[in-house]
Amino acid sequence: MLNTTTIIGLGRVPREDRQTDVGSERSIPVKRIHKSRRPVHIASFLAFVTLVTGLVLNAPPARAADAGVVYHGGPVVAGEMKVYVTFWEPPGSFVSTGYHRLLKRFFKDVGGSGLYEINEQYADTSGHAPTGAVLADAFVDTSPYPSAPFILDSDIRREVVHAMSVNGWKPGIGHAFFVFTALNRLICSPFGTCSAPASSLCAYHFGFGTAAGPVLYAAMPYAGNSLAGCYGLADSPNRDIDADAEINLASHEQMEIATDPEATGWFGPGGIFDEIGDKCAGVFGPVNAKGADVVFKGHAYIVQEEWDNTVSGCALTGP
Repeated sequence: MLNTTTIIGLGRVPREDRQTDVGSERSIPVKRIHKSRRPVHIASFLAFVTLVTGLVLNAPPARAADAGVVYHGGPVVAGEMKVYVTFWEPPGSFVSTGYHRLLKRFFKDVGGSGLYEINEQYADTSGHAPTGAVLADAFVDTSPYPSAPFILDSDIRREVVHAMSVNGWKPGIGHAFFVFTALNRLICSPFGTCSAPASSLCAYHFGFGTAAGPVLYAAMPYAGNSLAGCYGLADSPNRDIDADAEINLASHEQMEIATDPEATGWFGPGGIFDEIGDKCAGVFGPVNAKGADVVFKGHAYIVQEEWDNTVSGCALTGP
């Protein structure tokens, strides 16, 4: 079993065995591009560490033409995704006033949206595709953060396992575990980057195997740590810019988990740093008077567009 390490900032990050997926949202210039326009490809700049060789493969440069995403034979989160949220906030932590409420509301709203319908074209070998998502449960954990300057991916994994144990949550391909941390806490990923403003990482999704099934998770640093790097907009449809920015990052990761949960699903020629969210990172639709580019169940949000093979471009609603 291969076990390699990379120096990241002040710590060393172990690359644990049996991890299944890599994907990230990183700091990208903002573009407003409508669905009918074909955007220039925006690379996510994700550095992917192969567990076979330990090599770091950097994302290719941006290119004018985009070949879309293709299927690589592995699973997708077919049917309904169940989302489990952990707000990891020890005493003294700060998050914005509406942070918990708005994030939970988004996860309740997005599953039946036109945005999530984009996933329905991305089926597995049996023809089954992602069709919806629900918020299954949410948990506020006041356990202390590790004493090291950064939260490591191994800490995020331990937090996921802790939340599962405390709440009776189960692993499985249809379950996605999101861990949100508070202001001024930075997370270092297992592939050589730490969260903004220390580096350009804004969020990532990953996974590991257990005897009971895969554990798919997303590490979600507080977007308010670097709104310029991880949001880049002045719009705040819910009058809580930290929460609105975090919702955008959560949307990116959720859509990628749905279509490429184990790095063998749907992605483009750039590899797993070329998933449907990566292709459209920083691409938003036109906003309404409230500063939103989508409305789900009567609630306003601003989220990036996602790659739609049927239009060979980025979109906010499915075919």
